[in-house]
Amino acid sequence: MRKNLQSRAVRCGAWLAVASLLLAALAAAAQTPSSQLAKSQSAQPPAQQRPAPPTIVTGITMVDVPVLALNRQGEPVPALTRGDFRLLDDGRVQRISAFGSSPRPVSLAIVVDTSQWAALFQAQRAARVFTQMLVGTGGRAAVFIPGDTPKEVSRFTDGAKTLVTTLRKLKLGPTRTSLSDALELALLRLRMQPDSRTRAVVVITQSSPHVGSMGREVVESAMDNAIPIFRVYAPTPPGPGPENPINPETNGAGAGSQREQPYVPPVGAKGNPPPAPGDAMNLGALVFPIAQAVGSVFQSGRWNYVHATGGLDLHAGNERQFDRRLGEVGNALRSIYHLYYQPNDLGPVPAVHRIRVQMAPLAPANKAVYRRSYIGYQPQ
Repeated sequence: MRKNLQSRAVRCGAWLAVASLLLAALAAAAQTPSSQLAKSQSAQPPAQQRPAPPTIVTGITMVDVPVLALNRQGEPVPALTRGDFRLLDDGRVQRISAFGSSPRPVSLAIVVDTSQWAALFQAQRAARVFTQMLVGTGGRAAVFIPGDTPKEVSRFTDGAKTLVTTLRKLKLGPTRTSLSDALELALLRLRMQPDSRTRAVVVITQSSPHVGSMGREVVESAMDNAIPIFRVYAPTPPGPGPENPINPETNGAGAGSQREQPYVPPVGAKGNPPPAPGDAMNLGALVFPIAQAVGSVFQSGRWNYVHATGGLDLHAGNERQFDRRLGEVGNALRSIYHLYYQPNDLGPVPAVHRIRVQMAPLAPANKAVYRRSYIGYQPQ
Protein backbone atom coordinates (compact mmCIF):
# COMPACT_ATOMS: atom_id res chain seq x y z
CA MET A 1 0.00 0.00 0.00
CA ARG A 2 2.93 2.30 0.74
CA LYS A 3 4.21 1.74 -2.77
CA ASN A 4 0.85 2.67 -4.29
CA LEU A 5 0.85 5.95 -2.39
CA GLN A 6 4.38 6.71 -3.57
CA SER A 7 3.51 5.99 -7.19
CA ARG A 8 0.47 8.24 -6.98
CA ALA A 9 2.61 11.07 -5.53
CA VAL A 10 5.10 10.68 -8.38
CA ARG A 11 2.31 10.79 -10.96
CA CYS A 12 0.81 13.93 -9.31
CA GLY A 13 4.17 15.67 -9.30
CA ALA A 14 4.66 14.89 -12.97
CA TRP A 15 1.22 16.30 -13.80
CA LEU A 16 1.99 19.45 -11.83
CA ALA A 17 5.27 19.93 -13.68
CA VAL A 18 3.53 19.52 -17.04
CA ALA A 19 0.82 22.00 -16.00
CA SER A 20 3.39 24.60 -14.94
CA LEU A 21 5.19 24.22 -18.27
CA LEU A 22 1.91 24.74 -20.17
CA LEU A 23 1.06 27.86 -18.14
CA ALA A 24 4.52 29.32 -18.82
CA ALA A 25 4.12 28.68 -22.54
CA LEU A 26 0.69 30.31 -22.59
CA ALA A 27 2.04 33.39 -20.77
CA ALA A 28 4.91 33.74 -23.22
CA ALA A 29 2.52 33.44 -26.13
CA ALA A 30 0.28 36.16 -24.63
CA GLN A 31 3.21 38.55 -24.26
CA THR A 32 4.62 38.05 -27.75
CA PRO A 33 2.08 40.20 -29.71
CA SER A 34 2.47 43.22 -27.40
CA SER A 35 6.25 43.11 -27.63
CA GLN A 36 6.10 42.75 -31.39
CA LEU A 37 3.63 45.67 -31.55
CA ALA A 38 5.93 47.83 -29.46
CA LYS A 39 8.85 46.93 -31.75
CA SER A 40 6.79 47.71 -34.84
CA GLN A 41 5.72 51.07 -33.40
CA SER A 42 9.27 52.02 -32.54
CA ALA A 43 10.34 51.05 -36.04
CA GLN A 44 7.90 53.50 -37.71
CA PRO A 45 9.55 56.49 -39.43
CA PRO A 46 9.50 59.87 -37.59
CA ALA A 47 7.07 61.36 -40.12
CA GLN A 48 4.31 59.03 -38.91
CA GLN A 49 4.71 60.01 -35.25
CA ARG A 50 2.18 62.33 -33.59
CA PRO A 51 3.36 65.97 -33.90
CA ALA A 52 4.59 67.65 -30.73
CA PRO A 53 2.40 70.42 -29.26
CA PRO A 54 3.45 73.97 -30.32
CA THR A 55 5.75 75.89 -28.02
CA ILE A 56 4.09 79.00 -26.59
CA VAL A 57 6.50 81.92 -26.32
CA THR A 58 5.54 84.47 -23.68
CA GLY A 59 6.88 87.82 -22.65
CA ILE A 60 7.50 89.17 -26.18
CA THR A 61 6.20 92.67 -26.82
CA MET A 62 4.46 93.24 -30.14
CA VAL A 63 4.72 96.95 -30.85
CA ASP A 64 1.94 98.60 -32.88
CA VAL A 65 3.03 101.73 -34.74
CA PRO A 66 0.13 103.63 -36.36
CA VAL A 67 1.54 105.60 -39.28
CA LEU A 68 -0.07 108.33 -41.38
CA ALA A 69 1.69 108.63 -44.75
CA LEU A 70 1.36 112.05 -46.40
CA ASN A 71 2.34 113.53 -49.77
CA ARG A 72 3.80 116.98 -50.35
CA GLN A 73 0.33 118.53 -50.14
CA GLY A 74 -0.23 117.02 -46.70
CA GLU A 75 -2.84 114.55 -47.97
CA PRO A 76 -2.99 110.88 -46.89
CA VAL A 77 -1.56 108.45 -49.45
CA PRO A 78 -3.50 105.17 -49.92
CA ALA A 79 -2.48 101.77 -51.32
CA LEU A 80 0.99 101.63 -49.78
CA THR A 81 2.70 98.31 -49.06
CA ARG A 82 5.00 97.04 -46.36
CA GLY A 83 8.03 97.73 -48.53
CA ASP A 84 7.24 101.46 -48.60
CA PHE A 85 8.18 101.80 -44.92
CA ARG A 86 11.43 101.51 -42.99
CA LEU A 87 11.18 101.09 -39.21
CA LEU A 88 13.86 101.74 -36.59
CA ASP A 89 13.89 101.13 -32.83
CA ASP A 90 16.57 103.10 -30.98
CA GLY A 91 18.41 103.43 -34.29
CA ARG A 92 18.26 99.70 -35.13
CA VAL A 93 16.40 98.64 -38.25
CA GLN A 94 13.49 96.34 -37.39
CA ARG A 95 11.71 93.67 -39.40
CA ILE A 96 8.05 94.57 -39.90
CA SER A 97 6.44 91.28 -38.90
CA ALA A 98 2.86 92.34 -39.70
CA PHE A 99 1.29 95.10 -41.75
CA GLY A 100 -2.23 96.48 -41.61
CA SER A 101 -3.65 98.76 -44.30
CA SER A 102 -7.40 98.15 -44.14
CA PRO A 103 -9.57 100.97 -42.70
CA ARG A 104 -10.88 100.28 -39.21
CA PRO A 105 -13.94 101.63 -37.41
CA VAL A 106 -13.17 104.63 -35.25
CA SER A 107 -13.34 105.07 -31.49
CA LEU A 108 -12.91 108.82 -31.07
CA ALA A 109 -12.59 110.86 -27.87
CA ILE A 110 -13.70 114.45 -28.51
CA VAL A 111 -12.18 116.94 -26.03
CA VAL A 112 -13.79 120.39 -26.22
CA ASP A 113 -12.02 123.22 -24.42
CA THR A 114 -15.15 124.70 -22.83
CA SER A 115 -13.08 127.37 -21.08
CA GLN A 116 -12.89 129.12 -24.48
CA TRP A 117 -15.93 130.59 -26.18
CA ALA A 118 -14.48 129.99 -29.66
CA ALA A 119 -13.92 126.26 -29.05
CA LEU A 120 -17.37 125.82 -27.52
CA PHE A 121 -19.08 127.77 -30.33
CA GLN A 122 -17.39 125.84 -33.14
CA ALA A 123 -18.07 122.47 -31.48
CA GLN A 124 -21.75 123.32 -31.12
CA ARG A 125 -22.09 124.78 -34.61
CA ALA A 126 -20.34 121.84 -36.32
CA ALA A 127 -21.92 119.12 -34.17
CA ARG A 128 -23.36 117.32 -37.18
CA VAL A 129 -20.06 117.56 -39.04
CA PHE A 130 -18.45 115.59 -36.23
CA THR A 131 -20.83 112.70 -36.74
CA GLN A 132 -20.68 112.70 -40.54
CA MET A 133 -17.02 113.43 -41.29
CA LEU A 134 -15.13 112.32 -38.18
CA VAL A 135 -16.94 109.39 -36.61
CA GLY A 136 -18.52 108.02 -39.79
CA THR A 137 -20.26 104.72 -40.35
CA GLY A 138 -19.49 102.10 -37.72
CA GLY A 139 -17.68 104.58 -35.50
CA ARG A 140 -18.35 105.63 -31.95
CA ALA A 141 -17.42 108.71 -29.97
CA ALA A 142 -17.43 110.17 -26.45
CA VAL A 143 -17.23 113.80 -25.33
CA PHE A 144 -14.91 115.13 -22.61
CA ILE A 145 -14.54 118.62 -21.13
CA PRO A 146 -11.92 120.15 -18.79
CA GLY A 147 -12.56 121.88 -15.50
CA ASP A 148 -11.74 121.63 -11.83
CA THR A 149 -12.99 118.07 -12.26
CA PRO A 150 -12.79 116.83 -15.87
CA LYS A 151 -15.95 115.13 -17.08
CA GLU A 152 -16.97 112.48 -19.56
CA VAL A 153 -20.14 114.24 -20.71
CA SER A 154 -21.18 111.39 -22.99
CA ARG A 155 -19.88 107.84 -23.00
CA PHE A 156 -18.86 106.12 -26.21
CA THR A 157 -21.86 105.80 -28.45
CA ASP A 158 -22.58 105.14 -32.11
CA GLY A 159 -25.75 107.20 -31.97
CA ALA A 160 -25.31 110.30 -34.12
CA LYS A 161 -28.31 112.02 -32.56
CA THR A 162 -26.96 111.50 -29.04
CA LEU A 163 -23.57 112.92 -30.00
CA VAL A 164 -25.08 116.00 -31.69
CA THR A 165 -27.34 116.68 -28.70
CA THR A 166 -24.39 116.35 -26.29
CA LEU A 167 -22.21 118.80 -28.20
CA ARG A 168 -24.96 121.37 -28.55
CA LYS A 169 -25.75 121.30 -24.83
CA LEU A 170 -22.22 122.07 -23.69
CA LYS A 171 -21.78 125.23 -21.62
CA LEU A 172 -18.93 127.55 -20.83
CA GLY A 173 -16.71 126.37 -18.01
CA PRO A 174 -14.07 127.95 -15.78
CA THR A 175 -11.30 129.85 -17.53
CA ARG A 176 -7.61 129.03 -17.23
CA THR A 177 -8.21 125.32 -16.93
CA SER A 178 -5.67 122.78 -18.15
CA LEU A 179 -6.52 120.23 -20.82
CA SER A 180 -4.15 117.65 -19.33
CA ASP A 181 -6.70 116.19 -16.91
CA ALA A 182 -9.37 115.96 -19.62
CA LEU A 183 -6.89 114.29 -21.97
CA GLU A 184 -5.88 111.85 -19.25
CA LEU A 185 -9.53 110.88 -18.68
CA ALA A 186 -10.11 110.52 -22.43
CA LEU A 187 -7.09 108.22 -22.79
CA LEU A 188 -8.23 106.14 -19.83
CA ARG A 189 -11.60 105.53 -21.50
CA LEU A 190 -10.02 104.90 -24.89
CA ARG A 191 -7.81 102.15 -23.49
CA MET A 192 -11.01 100.24 -22.71
CA GLN A 193 -11.96 100.30 -26.39
CA PRO A 194 -10.77 97.28 -28.44
CA ASP A 195 -7.46 97.82 -30.22
CA SER A 196 -9.03 96.38 -33.38
CA ARG A 197 -10.49 99.87 -33.82
CA THR A 198 -8.69 103.11 -34.66
CA ARG A 199 -8.49 104.83 -31.28
CA ALA A 200 -7.78 108.56 -31.37
CA VAL A 201 -8.38 111.90 -29.63
CA VAL A 202 -9.40 115.16 -31.29
CA VAL A 203 -9.02 118.39 -29.29
CA ILE A 204 -10.99 121.53 -30.17
CA THR A 205 -9.15 124.51 -28.67
CA GLN A 206 -7.19 127.68 -29.28
CA SER A 207 -4.51 126.67 -26.78
CA SER A 208 -1.07 125.48 -27.79
CA PRO A 209 -0.48 121.72 -28.14
CA HIS A 210 2.48 122.07 -25.76
CA VAL A 211 1.26 120.69 -22.45
CA GLY A 212 4.46 121.21 -20.44
CA SER A 213 5.93 118.96 -17.78
CA MET A 214 2.56 118.53 -16.05
CA GLY A 215 1.24 116.73 -19.12
CA ARG A 216 4.19 114.40 -19.54
CA GLU A 217 2.28 111.38 -18.24
CA VAL A 218 -0.57 112.12 -20.65
CA VAL A 219 1.72 112.18 -23.68
CA GLU A 220 3.59 109.06 -22.59
CA SER A 221 0.30 107.22 -22.04
CA ALA A 222 -0.93 108.17 -25.51
CA MET A 223 2.32 107.02 -27.11
CA ASP A 224 2.47 103.79 -25.14
CA ASN A 225 -1.09 102.87 -26.17
CA ALA A 226 -0.63 103.91 -29.82
CA ILE A 227 -3.35 106.59 -29.60
CA PRO A 228 -2.75 109.65 -31.81
CA ILE A 229 -4.01 113.05 -30.62
CA PHE A 230 -5.22 115.61 -33.18
CA ARG A 231 -5.73 119.33 -32.53
CA VAL A 232 -8.09 121.50 -34.59
CA TYR A 233 -7.71 125.21 -33.94
CA ALA A 234 -11.07 126.86 -33.29
CA PRO A 235 -11.45 130.19 -35.15
CA THR A 236 -12.97 133.09 -33.24
CA PRO A 237 -16.64 133.54 -34.19
CA PRO A 238 -17.89 136.95 -35.30
CA GLY A 239 -19.35 139.22 -32.63
CA PRO A 240 -18.75 139.24 -28.88
CA GLY A 241 -19.23 136.04 -27.01
CA PRO A 242 -21.36 135.58 -23.91
CA GLU A 243 -19.95 136.47 -20.53
CA ASN A 244 -18.49 133.48 -18.76
CA PRO A 245 -20.65 132.94 -15.65
CA ILE A 246 -17.75 131.44 -13.69
CA ASN A 247 -14.87 133.63 -14.79
CA PRO A 248 -12.65 134.24 -11.74
CA GLU A 249 -11.57 137.62 -13.12
CA THR A 250 -15.08 138.99 -12.69
CA ASN A 251 -16.82 136.67 -10.27
CA GLY A 252 -14.04 135.46 -8.01
CA ALA A 253 -12.76 131.93 -7.67
CA GLY A 254 -15.49 130.55 -5.42
CA ALA A 255 -17.49 131.14 -2.24
CA GLY A 256 -15.58 133.23 0.28
CA SER A 257 -12.65 133.87 -2.05
CA GLN A 258 -11.11 137.16 -3.07
CA ARG A 259 -11.33 138.43 -6.62
CA GLU A 260 -8.10 138.73 -8.51
CA GLN A 261 -6.21 141.86 -7.53
CA PRO A 262 -4.73 144.31 -10.04
CA TYR A 263 -1.04 144.00 -10.78
CA VAL A 264 1.20 145.84 -8.29
CA PRO A 265 4.75 146.57 -9.49
CA PRO A 266 7.49 145.26 -7.21
CA VAL A 267 9.45 147.60 -4.96
CA GLY A 268 12.89 147.41 -3.44
CA ALA A 269 13.80 146.86 0.19
CA LYS A 270 13.50 150.60 0.83
CA GLY A 271 10.21 151.01 -0.96
CA ASN A 272 11.75 152.31 -4.19
CA PRO A 273 10.82 150.88 -7.62
CA PRO A 274 13.39 148.56 -9.18
CA PRO A 275 15.92 149.98 -11.66
CA ALA A 276 14.95 150.26 -15.31
CA PRO A 277 15.59 147.17 -17.48
CA GLY A 278 18.48 148.91 -19.23
CA ASP A 279 20.26 149.73 -16.00
CA ALA A 280 23.42 147.70 -15.42
CA MET A 281 22.39 147.19 -11.81
CA ASN A 282 19.40 145.17 -12.93
CA LEU A 283 21.33 142.75 -15.16
CA GLY A 284 22.00 140.22 -12.43
CA ALA A 285 18.37 140.36 -11.30
CA LEU A 286 17.24 139.41 -14.81
CA VAL A 287 19.43 136.33 -15.12
CA PHE A 288 17.25 134.04 -13.02
CA PRO A 289 13.89 135.05 -14.59
CA ILE A 290 15.33 134.64 -18.10
CA ALA A 291 16.79 131.23 -17.26
CA GLN A 292 13.50 130.21 -15.70
CA ALA A 293 11.57 131.34 -18.79
CA VAL A 294 13.92 129.53 -21.16
CA GLY A 295 13.64 126.37 -19.08
CA SER A 296 9.86 126.64 -19.07
CA VAL A 297 9.70 127.04 -22.85
CA PHE A 298 12.10 124.15 -23.38
CA GLN A 299 10.17 121.91 -21.03
CA SER A 300 6.83 122.70 -22.63
CA GLY A 301 8.27 122.21 -26.11
CA ARG A 302 9.30 118.66 -25.26
CA TRP A 303 5.73 117.57 -24.73
CA ASN A 304 3.83 118.50 -27.85
CA TYR A 305 0.99 116.00 -27.69
CA VAL A 306 0.30 116.28 -31.44
CA HIS A 307 3.85 115.66 -32.64
CA ALA A 308 4.72 113.00 -30.05
CA THR A 309 1.65 110.82 -30.57
CA GLY A 310 1.46 110.93 -34.37
CA GLY A 311 -1.50 113.27 -34.84
CA LEU A 312 -2.01 116.41 -36.94
CA ASP A 313 -2.12 120.05 -35.84
CA LEU A 314 -4.66 121.78 -38.10
CA HIS A 315 -5.42 125.51 -38.15
CA ALA A 316 -8.60 127.15 -39.42
CA GLY A 317 -9.11 130.83 -40.11
CA ASN A 318 -12.89 130.68 -40.49
CA GLU A 319 -15.82 128.36 -39.98
CA ARG A 320 -15.67 126.90 -43.47
CA GLN A 321 -12.03 125.96 -42.98
CA PHE A 322 -12.84 124.52 -39.56
CA ASP A 323 -15.37 122.13 -41.09
CA ARG A 324 -12.86 121.18 -43.77
CA ARG A 325 -10.22 120.48 -41.11
CA LEU A 326 -12.60 118.14 -39.33
CA GLY A 327 -13.01 116.29 -42.61
CA GLU A 328 -9.24 116.03 -42.94
CA VAL A 329 -9.03 114.42 -39.50
CA GLY A 330 -11.70 111.93 -40.56
CA ASN A 331 -9.78 111.07 -43.74
CA ALA A 332 -6.60 110.65 -41.71
CA LEU A 333 -8.27 108.27 -39.25
CA ARG A 334 -9.32 106.06 -42.17
CA SER A 335 -5.89 106.15 -43.81
CA ILE A 336 -3.72 104.99 -40.91
CA TYR A 337 -1.34 102.11 -41.57
CA HIS A 338 -0.28 99.80 -38.75
CA LEU A 339 3.27 98.49 -38.60
CA TYR A 340 3.94 95.66 -36.14
CA TYR A 341 7.31 94.41 -34.98
CA GLN A 342 8.89 92.44 -32.14
CA PRO A 343 11.97 94.15 -30.67
CA ASN A 344 14.72 91.70 -29.77
CA ASP A 345 16.67 93.84 -27.32
CA LEU A 346 14.18 94.22 -24.46
CA GLY A 347 15.45 93.86 -20.91
CA PRO A 348 13.78 92.98 -17.59
CA VAL A 349 13.56 96.67 -16.61
CA PRO A 350 11.01 98.90 -18.40
CA ALA A 351 12.77 101.40 -20.64
CA VAL A 352 11.73 104.04 -23.15
CA HIS A 353 12.43 103.06 -26.77
CA ARG A 354 12.51 105.64 -29.55
CA ILE A 355 10.67 104.86 -32.78
CA ARG A 356 11.51 106.22 -36.20
CA VAL A 357 9.62 105.56 -39.42
CA GLN A 358 11.04 106.46 -42.81
CA MET A 359 9.46 106.31 -46.24
CA ALA A 360 11.22 104.33 -48.96
CA PRO A 361 12.92 106.49 -51.64
CA LEU A 362 10.47 105.45 -54.37
CA ALA A 363 7.34 105.54 -52.19
CA PRO A 364 4.61 107.95 -53.36
CA ALA A 365 4.51 109.44 -49.83
CA ASN A 366 7.35 111.61 -48.56
CA LYS A 367 6.32 112.19 -44.92
CA ALA A 368 5.35 109.84 -42.11
CA VAL A 369 3.48 110.89 -38.98
CA TYR A 370 3.72 108.29 -36.19
CA ARG A 371 4.10 107.66 -32.46
CA ARG A 372 7.56 108.51 -31.21
CA SER A 373 8.25 106.01 -28.44
CA TYR A 374 6.97 103.20 -26.23
CA ILE A 375 7.93 101.62 -22.92
CA GLY A 376 9.04 98.04 -23.39
CA TYR A 377 10.49 95.25 -21.28
CA GLN A 378 10.88 91.48 -21.32
CA PRO A 379 9.09 89.76 -18.37
CA GLN A 380 11.24 87.09 -16.73
